[in-house]
Amino acid sequence: FQILAFIQFLITLYTYPLWVELLVIPFVTLLTGMIAVGDRDPKTKQAISVLTNILALFSLGFFGLALVMTLVDFWNYATIQTWRDFYTPILLTLVFLPFIFVLYVLMSYESAFVSLSFNIKDKKLRRSAQWRAILAFGPNIDLMRRWQRHVAVHRPQSKGDIKAGIREIKEARHRERTKPPVATTLGWSPNIAKDFLGDLGLATRDYNGCQS
Repeated sequence: FQILAFIQFLITLYTYPLWVELLVIPFVTLLTGMIAVGDRDPKTKQAISVLTNILALFSLGFFGLALVMTLVDFWNYATIQTWRDFYTPILLTLVFLPFIFVLYVLMSYESAFVSLSFNIKDKKLRRSAQWRAILAFGPNIDLMRRWQRHVAVHRPQSKGDIKAGIREIKEARHRERTKPPVATTLGWSPNIAKDFLGDLGLATRDYNGCQS
């Protein structure tokens, strides 16, 4: 839904002669490759700036030409088929995203459940832990991975331990969101302290210390 998507569609809408595309594609590929390689070396910064400007002007020229040709022959392009060609990739992407998300969730749970075989030896208890985790965390992969880490540390031996572990993860997430005040005699709130270096780009993971 960005303007860039419309610009890209407009550029590809106009078909250029074969000889033009045979010349343009290798040139643009070479130019892009030189920029990608040279960008790693600070010594070539000035040269990369020139190449980037050339590529930008080249792209702008193609966009301008496509825009002019579209306006000149507007009624030839203003058809139902053109509209379908524009919205079909967007629609397919929107339909594909839920599938990717579900696949990501399933793969994350599968990876986490493999580690449970090392931390929970009893098969029935392990199966119970898996179902409880799915029902408790659902698509929230972050909480599920926190629980996976909790299981690796505490190695639950009963259903009560599993319930307590899940409850502790949820309570820790609640404290993280609400940031309850901590008495000065006890020190800093860990849920606030972990964000102290965030402005410097040093993000920390969630606090997982032992709770009293």
